[in-house]
Amino acid sequence: MKLDKSPFFKRIKAKHPVLGRFIDGELTNSDKILLTEKLGADKFKRVVFTVEKLKFKALKKVFPNYLKYCDKFIDRNKNNQLKKLHSTYERTKVIERANLQKELVHKEYWREENRNYHMNPNRPLEMLNYLEWNKSIHKKGLKKNAMVIMGLVTLSFVGINSFLVLIPLELFSAFINFQCVNIQNHNIYRINEDKERLEKMQLRKLQSDSEKYEAINELIADTKRKEEDVPKIEDIIAKIENKEQLEQLKKLIKRQISTNNMLERQKGMKI
Repeated sequence: MKLDKSPFFKRIKAKHPVLGRFIDGELTNSDKILLTEKLGADKFKRVVFTVEKLKFKALKKVFPNYLKYCDKFIDRNKNNQLKKLHSTYERTKVIERANLQKELVHKEYWREENRNYHMNPNRPLEMLNYLEWNKSIHKKGLKKNAMVIMGLVTLSFVGINSFLVLIPLELFSAFINFQCVNIQNHNIYRINEDKERLEKMQLRKLQSDSEKYEAINELIADTKRKEEDVPKIEDIIAKIENKEQLEQLKKLIKRQISTNNMLERQKGMKI
């Protein structure tokens, strides 16, 4: 008789349907969301947003040249990679990735929002990549915490107790890493629960923007290709050739300002 088919487990499943689905390996996204909430996702989220605010305030006060150094770091990595590549396709991809990193860093800095905790209303599904990336970092941190704690305990068994004071620090670090993994899972499950609607919304938005800003988007893309860097607004303005491009650029800037103002008003009401 299989263990999960025993009368005991049948009673457990009858009284606790979520636990029953967990035993059967049939948890739904709703079940997973509930479990992450029980493990403290909502409470820890408030801590994360508080730390986020303090982080960006400190950055702007203590490191006013933060963006300049980030751009230099990204450029250095990009140039090191380009030296090893000869394929035009591969070089183009490296340049595109570097430009995207710059755009994301600048957006985080000015909006004071980490990319892996706040959904882009125009491209909601791109958040999944950031969530998985951040989760992988904290999972590695958890493994490191476990190895260090086991090492410290082993040292105590052989009579070396001077390092035992580090165990509480590692346990606290493990708790933070666990809660970070939990909150990333919470957000991943929430997005997956609503993925079909978000996909449709993202597709409609991309199609709408493509049609509405076609002329200026082509100009920006062309400027990117020629400059091989994130184009500055003055570079784009200098290349404007007709009234249509100018009007679309004005609308694009106004929309971005409006979005930033809306996000400022909605701070604290995030995924």
